[in-house]
This record gives sequence, structure tokens and C-alpha cells, in this order.
Amino acid sequence: MKQIKLVDLENLLGKKYYLKGLNYIPFSKITSIFEAGEDSITWINPARKDKNELLAKTKSKLIICDCDLIIDDYVNDKCFLIVENPKAVFTRILRTFFAEKVDYPIGIHPTAIVSPQANIHESVHVGAFCIIGKCEINEGSIVLPYTRIHNDVFIGSNVKISEYCNIGGDGFGHIWNEDNTIEKMPHIGKVVIEDNVEILQFVNIDKGTLSLTHIKQGSVLDHYVHIGHNAIVGKNSMIGAKAVFCGGSSVGDNCFIGIQTIIIDAIKIGNNITVGAGSVVTKHIPDGETWTGAPAIELKKFIERQEKIKKL
Repeated sequence: MKQIKLVDLENLLGKKYYLKGLNYIPFSKITSIFEAGEDSITWINPARKDKNELLAKTKSKLIICDCDLIIDDYVNDKCFLIVENPKAVFTRILRTFFAEKVDYPIGIHPTAIVSPQANIHESVHVGAFCIIGKCEINEGSIVLPYTRIHNDVFIGSNVKISEYCNIGGDGFGHIWNEDNTIEKMPHIGKVVIEDNVEILQFVNIDKGTLSLTHIKQGSVLDHYVHIGHNAIVGKNSMIGAKAVFCGGSSVGDNCFIGIQTIIIDAIKIGNNITVGAGSVVTKHIPDGETWTGAPAIELKKFIERQEKIKKL
């Protein structure tokens, strides 16, 4: 790996940083702070309580941090790249200079089965053994092998759908009829996936019963996520692995939903919400709050409850 010079970082980051300590030290590796050597760039998470202990132990000479880190004792030994969001900058450097770049060939793999009524932009990649129904897939999107996209699905631009996903099939819409036997309610709605969404392996997204199931711009769905009929995921939200959105539930913009969370039917979660891993959300959550637990409650109340339990 070639050494990354200061001009390389300037081209990437613009003027949204400043240096303190030693003069800039070119680096050729990127590692965690625990494994860093003198030729590595690393970062310190502002949320950690042991920041100064890590700083004392690391061998790295080039460290990305925020302005709140106490670095005075180390400015003669290290160079600090001070930024507003260290994790974001570390991620950007990793992606730009070190990540393997995969170029997916434009076009439809010869083993894929594609409806003649599908409207697929010429720049789209459809991988091996995919099954594509009467749907629309827009510019720059990627559909990886063994994925099924049913009829009445709209996929925006620059969407990435990983292997083994199922998009737009019928949901769990069964009812008990007058004879107390089970009837299936047909699903005649649609799925809309907006631009720049990323969907990881084994995700299932049901079509709407009568209306839409909607994944909005820039969101990410982790492995094995289930999105039920008529559910909504807002913009720039991250949904952890094995989360379940029951029918008609919704999450707003800029939310983080922890792994194995269950959101009960028709529950509405607002914007800028964090829900802890393994939670069961049975009540609507207003904007800007953090909830956790089963059933989920606001974080401060959850901590108070845990403290009372310890005293029993």
C-alpha cells in the first residue's frame, strides 16, 4: 500500500479538520487503536470512557479525534487529526484508500429470469439466478444473485439489494372467517424503495395489502430484517439484523433500530429515535427519544426500573 500524504487527505476532507502536535506523518495502514503501529492511522471514539488510557498505550503516531480529547501530554509524540466526527472521517478514509472496490458488470446475467414487462434501466446490474417480475429498477442499482423481486415493486436509483432477498411477496394477511377457518387476504399493494437504499442478505419486504410498503431514501436494512405489509422505514434510518416490522408499523427519519427488535402492528416511531437491541415496541415513540426493553420504555425510566430491581 502506498503512503497516504497530507495532500491526499486534503483532497478528501477539504478544510474540515486541523492538525495538532507533530508534523503530519504519512501512513500506509488503517487499524483499530488496539492494533495500530507507527505506520497506521487510527481513531478514538469520543464516547469511550477510557480515551486517555487508549491514547497512552497506542503505538500510532497519527490519530483522528475530536476537540474534546485531552492531548496536551502527547503533542510532542503524536500527530492529531482533529475533526467534528472522528468515526465518519475514519470511515471515509477507510472507504477511499483501503476498501476493495467491486465493479458489478452492467446488464442482466444470462441465468436471471426477467419479466418482459419489467422496466430496468440499462445501467442496472442483475446477478445470477435472480427472478425479476413486472417492476421498475432505476439507474445504477444492483441486484445480487438469488434475489426475487415480485410484481409491482419500484426500486429507485443506486439501490443495492444483496443476495437471497425477497422483495414484494405477499405478507401475513390471513383471517378467520365465519366458519372459523383461515382465509388468505390477497395483497394487491406495492413496494417502493427510494434512492440510495442498501439492503443486506436475506431481507424480506412484503408488498402492501392495499397500499404501499415504503423504504425511504438512504436507509440501510441489515441481514434477516422483515418488513411487513404497509410498513414504512423513513429516510437515513439504520435497521439492525433480524428486526421485525409488523404490518402497518413505521419508523421515521434518522432512526437506529437495534438488532432483533420487534415493532408491533401499526406502532409509529418518530424521527431521530434510538431503540435498543432486543426491544419489543408496543407504544408509539415521540421524536428524539431513546427506548429499550421488552416491552420498550424510555431509557431513563428503564434505568430507574433496573435500579429498583437491584435493590429488591
